[in-house]
Amino acid sequence: MFKSLKFGIIIILIILVTLIGGCSAPASSTPPPATEEPQEQTPVTLKLAHGLSPVDIHGKAYQFYADKVAELSDGSIQIEVFPGASLAANPQMFKAVQTGVADIGIFPSSFVAPQMKEVTIFEIPGMFDPTKIPQIQEEITPIMEKIHAKYGMKYLWATAEGELVLGVSKKIGAPVKNIDEIEGLKIRDYGQWIGRTLGAWGAVQTTIPPADLNAALDRGTVEGSLASWSFSYGFKVHEQAPYFTMFGTNNMWHWATISEASWAKLSSEQQQVLVDAGKLAMEYNIQLEAEDKELFKQAVNDVGGAIYELTPEERAQFVDKAAPLIEDVRAISGPEGNELIDILESIK
Repeated sequence: MFKSLKFGIIIILIILVTLIGGCSAPASSTPPPATEEPQEQTPVTLKLAHGLSPVDIHGKAYQFYADKVAELSDGSIQIEVFPGASLAANPQMFKAVQTGVADIGIFPSSFVAPQMKEVTIFEIPGMFDPTKIPQIQEEITPIMEKIHAKYGMKYLWATAEGELVLGVSKKIGAPVKNIDEIEGLKIRDYGQWIGRTLGAWGAVQTTIPPADLNAALDRGTVEGSLASWSFSYGFKVHEQAPYFTMFGTNNMWHWATISEASWAKLSSEQQQVLVDAGKLAMEYNIQLEAEDKELFKQAVNDVGGAIYELTPEERAQFVDKAAPLIEDVRAISGPEGNELIDILESIK
């Protein structure tokens, strides 16, 4: 009995030692996961250059973009806007972005196409509906990014340019309503391919700097101007050429591009800010375009002019005459340019 009692006491002591040892065992050496502190963004200042007025529908949109980028990035990205060709003019914009003179440049397709042939198709009237800019932007962004990567650039976002219009002089006396009426007229163009379009329509194309256009119209050097209504309104073409034909089709494509070197300086969060702000700026630009289009129409009316909107059948006369140029563009555009053409043709 004594032995049994002694054995029981030993068992109890072993259990107590085990329990006490377990309670005093050191805590696990694995530290709790550290709480990750948010990384402070490195402040960046970018230069944005464009060749347009700071107060037209484009210039206002570019300043809006700069302001939105600063807001969405909590001030970590500041964009300094250089309007009116004060940093780089349209003909030099491509090179300015490539060489770092500007971080972001606004590219009008007519000025960029000679260096970036893949985007030449934007110059052919009838290639896209100018009222569908957000849809077109979404559809073409992947191929535009691919094209821009070849040149060390990143495609960002686009602005609405407004539809193509033809303003003719007081001497003509009325808007052009069909393709026969444009034959032989001396019309100011804005680039190689719109010049070739005018030739296909039977007009005599003439290249004149925008600043000299109204004087040329007044002297009779040219009898009309083919451009967007926003260009016509901004340069007051209606004062010398008050009779307008509205084609209901595209003029050119305007977009913002950043150099790959400048893009790479940004964190992924900052890069997303540039994309998100671009979407907001596009919406703002489209709103401005709708408002200013009514102001343009009123300005034409105020000078005793007239506006004629082509019917679908009348528009088709012009578009069909220019259509053979698409094959010429395909021949110089390369695989990526042809993919862009296919996309635009699929969403006409």
